[in-house]
Amino acid sequence: MLMATHWNEFAASIPSDLVKSGLSISGLFELEPLVHTAINGPLGLDLESARSNSPLLMDPATMAPLVLAVGGNESEEFHRQSRELMEAWGRKGVQTSLLELSGLNHFTMVEQLADPESLLFQQAMKLVSG
Repeated sequence: MLMATHWNEFAASIPSDLVKSGLSISGLFELEPLVHTAINGPLGLDLESARSNSPLLMDPATMAPLVLAVGGNESEEFHRQSRELMEAWGRKGVQTSLLELSGLNHFTMVEQLADPESLLFQQAMKLVSG
């Protein structure tokens, strides 16, 4: 969502290139499948709100590079959505890459950001340094 937002529409003083890069960690980019699950109770999504809040259905607002990291212990749905966003936004000009990290899930992946030896940490540093 950060990369699909036209930030300077909120205030002219916000630069249009505010977001310089993106690192998604086991993200969900298409929310419609959640409408039909128990997790939707607290979310309260209907089809319209799910579609309007799904980055997969949006155009990127920046051509900043995007790394989509997904844990090997995630469900196929996490993998599918990461692949689909990589392909869809890649076709629109965003430099995208997919990083699959075996043995991890969206809870344990975050811990990797504290380990300078981990591939996720190294990818994050690469994005930050440009």
